[in-house]
Amino acid sequence: MAHGRSDVAQAVRIALAAVAGAELVADRDFSVLYFDLIDAALSDAARKAFQMLPRGYEFQSETLRKNIATTRIADILDVLDARGLAVSSEQRERILGCTDLEMLKHWHRTAVTAASTDALFD
Repeated sequence: MAHGRSDVAQAVRIALAAVAGAELVADRDFSVLYFDLIDAALSDAARKAFQMLPRGYEFQSETLRKNIATTRIADILDVLDARGLAVSSEQRERILGCTDLEMLKHWHRTAVTAASTDALFD
């Protein structure tokens, strides 16, 4: 990715290729470490471009999708907790069980301003 530091589009292409390779690593701890290294190697502009891939883009890496989902789930629960909004066990299970990245993104954005946790699912 260092070769693409001045060319954002090239850096994103290289990062996507690196992510595809990191997915092949059998040891999950190493795989996650490689994803972090890939992210750290990107310039700020390339990282933003990578994170803002077109809405219809689906990451090919199942491991990356799971990592993104896990992060979004933690973010949702953190926001709700920070805002003092109670989360029932049913709501928590629904959030923890969700793997739809777009839904998780929507819930996260909603959690920031929702009057109640119920409003998250409206």
